[in-house]
Amino acid sequence: MAQLLLVRTKNTDYKEVGDIVGIYEDKHVFTPDTLAVLDVMKVEGYTREQLVYYVQGKAPQTERVWRSKTTQWTMERPEKLEAWDDNGTWRFLNERPKYEYTIRNMTEQEKDVLTDRDTSSFEKLQALNHLEVTFGMIEKNTEAVPNVQNPVVIR
Repeated sequence: MAQLLLVRTKNTDYKEVGDIVGIYEDKHVFTPDTLAVLDVMKVEGYTREQLVYYVQGKAPQTERVWRSKTTQWTMERPEKLEAWDDNGTWRFLNERPKYEYTIRNMTEQEKDVLTDRDTSSFEKLQALNHLEVTFGMIEKNTEAVPNVQNPVVIR
């Protein structure tokens, strides 16, 4: 079994209720201080590794994008930003969220499915599909990159 550590109340350290702070093994013991401000959701039927693999698979592709200021030779460096792929639309990634995944838009029924021992794996996967990436939930990250061409990945 895996455990999700979730934001319980909004404050200066934790931005939004339901954001996933971490994914832990069932054996992990949280301190009283942690449990005072964060919630633990035990996800039945999944190991930590399986859940981490699934959650990271939902992460959007991110790339650096450059804008040349001129086509002439110059000593001026091009503008460089990071962008993320929002289902085929590249958007500027101006601010990385503190926590990149959330269950804030999951219904109580979907949360119950995850914690229920008798629920099928198929139903759990359907509930996990409502887990979201928080990039687009930040207003600064919704502006589309104009006229972006296929990114060239240099690694």
